[in-house]
Amino acid sequence: MATMIMEYLSPHVIFRLGILAGNEYPNISEHLSSFLAQSLFFTSDLYLSSVAKHELVQRFSSNVLRHLTEQVIFTEPYQRDCPNNRHTPLLDDIVEQIRSDVALKMEVSKLKHQFMCEKDALLHGDAHTGSMLITREETKVFDSEFACFGPMGFEIGLLVGNMLIGYFSQPGHNNGKEYGIWILDQIIDIWNKFTTKFSTLWANNRNAGNDYALVETEEERKLVEQDYLKKVFHDTIRFSGAVIIRRILGIAHVQDFEFIEEVEARASCERDALEFAIYLLKEGKEKETIEQVLLPLTN
Repeated sequence: MATMIMEYLSPHVIFRLGILAGNEYPNISEHLSSFLAQSLFFTSDLYLSSVAKHELVQRFSSNVLRHLTEQVIFTEPYQRDCPNNRHTPLLDDIVEQIRSDVALKMEVSKLKHQFMCEKDALLHGDAHTGSMLITREETKVFDSEFACFGPMGFEIGLLVGNMLIGYFSQPGHNNGKEYGIWILDQIIDIWNKFTTKFSTLWANNRNAGNDYALVETEEERKLVEQDYLKKVFHDTIRFSGAVIIRRILGIAHVQDFEFIEEVEARASCERDALEFAIYLLKEGKEKETIEQVLLPLTN
């Protein structure tokens, strides 16, 4: 016997469409940072015993959609002859630049290897702005059919990359420069609140789990935490770059750009996004804070 529970959500809207309409959601950074911190921490080795973690990994190891993620984000967009690919014709030059950039493709290959091999925590697997129903007071994350274990930075990078897509699409939706700044502020708040909440969960559960069992003092734990979150941060930034490229060069384009009817305007927005994605992939690991990463957009 199985039970299905359904909830009628009204007047919720898809977060992506809310961004296209220029709507502000005052609680979005609070809600999404809590979702990320709790879902990632409590399914990681920092909280779970080794036995419990391995059992949970096995439960999600047969999700065949994982291969689809590997294919459409890290492989196909960089192949010239893939039938699933398409892009705005005015982008031919930058598309060829990306597909010819050996250093860039090496970074993407490293990310693919991380996604395939690392099992940091249980991921929603598709937590982008199209998988969230929101109001000013409430946020619901849905469509978890891609759930799998993987690197924490992939989960956060999916969200950041899609929010950046929303930012770069704004000139085509005429919501004003101030709204673009609001989107960037939410990205900053989500990351900073995530790290604060994740750190608090770790401190409050320092005797749980099986990871870092040799750490004896709180001072040592904080040093480990700093190093741990630094890796998650750099992974987040680089994964977000790959997510942006996928949505413009590969399959499954998004409304942020597709709803811009004027081809030249759409191409201009997409070009800016692709240039920033290249920067994220090639220079993101040199940055220390989310504010530094977004500085080229705020100057």
